[in-house]
Amino acid sequence: MSRLIGFLKRLPRGLATLVSSVTGVKLPWVEVTRKTRHEIRSLASEQTVLTPRDCGLILDLDETNVIEVLETGELSGFRVGAHWRVTPTDLHSFIQAKREETRLALLRRTLEDPASWAKVWWEDKENAQRILAEEHAEGTVGRFIQDALRDHPPSPGE
Repeated sequence: MSRLIGFLKRLPRGLATLVSSVTGVKLPWVEVTRKTRHEIRSLASEQTVLTPRDCGLILDLDETNVIEVLETGELSGFRVGAHWRVTPTDLHSFIQAKREETRLALLRRTLEDPASWAKVWWEDKENAQRILAEEHAEGTVGRFIQDALRDHPPSPGE
């Protein structure tokens, strides 16, 4: 048993973590995932480079998915020989770009949904009735809101 423990202690950290998680054997010198993610995040704040595996831990993605994103150029990185590396700044820029992309998609979806506009306008019934009573030219915002109000009346009880 001591030979096995000696062997396991000499394994690289990633492999020891894998062995621990697959076998269910608790290795006291290996804390799986949470500590590893914390360590990687703290490394990212220093001026260092990250591997696709490190980026995967931070983004909660598979290493192969990170490599695909690197190869498409969506995430900036560079190669050292055959291996990809990413600076913390590039990873941060990627995360910010994804956040902005998500926010814009949500805003676009909301703006393109007449039901969401109607719901907001029906909260002020007096203004909603005024918009419905007015004349609005085709293609104007007023007409868009008017059509939304007509097509999406308030539900009973509102």
